[in-house]
Amino acid sequence: MEDQLVRLERKILEAIALIQSLRRENEQLSARGADLDGRLRDLQEERDQLQRELQQAQAAAAAATDFEQKRQRIEEKVAGLLEKLEAMG
Repeated sequence: MEDQLVRLERKILEAIALIQSLRRENEQLSARGADLDGRLRDLQEERDQLQRELQQAQAAAAAATDFEQKRQRIEEKVAGLLEKLEAMG
């Protein structure tokens, strides 16, 4: 009987040690999860900022392309006018 009590006490102590170990591990995992959540938010904010910058760059590129097309048309018109002036003169 006493032998059974000793084994039971040992098992109870092992269970207590395991529970304490699992609690510590759970706390560590919770802290790690919180860190990862914070990192995720930071990365999402960075992604959003980069998307805004990309949209601005695309808009600027489109404006530059439009400007270049207009410049070429003006250049063609000026060249045509200069040819007409030379022909008249």
